[in-house]
Amino acid sequence: MDKQTQERKAKLGFEWIRSKQSGVSYLCPCGSIRDRANASEEQLQQACVDESQNPHND
Repeated sequence: MDKQTQERKAKLGFEWIRSKQSGVSYLCPCGSIRDRANASEEQLQQACVDESQNPHND
């Protein structure tokens, strides 16, 4: 990924986090999950959008 694309994505304010428990990908606001590596499924569900529920992924 080139530098310009990285900067543009950083300005969007969202990040992808994959749950270690279920393997589900979540789209989260940056900074909403403090410990990304050890975030529980409950924390991710409360603060983020479950990407598997997106109808555009079918």
